[in-house]
Amino acid sequence: MSGEHEIAIFYPGSLVLGGRTVLRGYASRYSRIDVYARVILAVASLGADWPVHALVRVNGEPFRLTAKPSCYKGRGERGVVYSVLAALRRGQHECIVAEREHYERFLHRYSKTRVIVRLSEAGEDVSGILLRGRTLWVMGAHKEPEESIENIIRRYASQEVSIGPLSYLSSQTAAYIVWRLSWRD
Repeated sequence: MSGEHEIAIFYPGSLVLGGRTVLRGYASRYSRIDVYARVILAVASLGADWPVHALVRVNGEPFRLTAKPSCYKGRGERGVVYSVLAALRRGQHECIVAEREHYERFLHRYSKTRVIVRLSEAGEDVSGILLRGRTLWVMGAHKEPEESIENIIRRYASQEVSIGPLSYLSSQTAAYIVWRLSWRD
């Protein structure tokens, strides 16, 4: 856990891995893992090297993926998706590490060293909030996680914030948070 800020994306549902990796149609076949790739690329494009985590179930087992965005600056989405899938199969690929870790254990571990902030459309306007110190920004992927995961997130999050009244893509939300905090400093 290094750096001032980190991002965590919680995925609904479960990815099913098995057989060959075919990237044609990867968005639906792999439970929108492309959203994670886009967040990594958005953070990298702004020059931030905040670790980006994805918490997913793979074949029913909970996994945490952790990516170092600077490794993927200038890369394409398809290549990042391939790295994610390769990391899930092998444990690590390029700058992405995949480890078994339950959602609650992850949040409990981070709650000891960071402020956990949940990003949600229903949250308080982020522009009026002053945050200092180490922060873990938590959001859903393409849709909110199921209620059981939401309850775990709510238990650990000290604040719930929104970047605006509209629904935004996860990559747009991550880019806005990175830009806003970089601009503030």
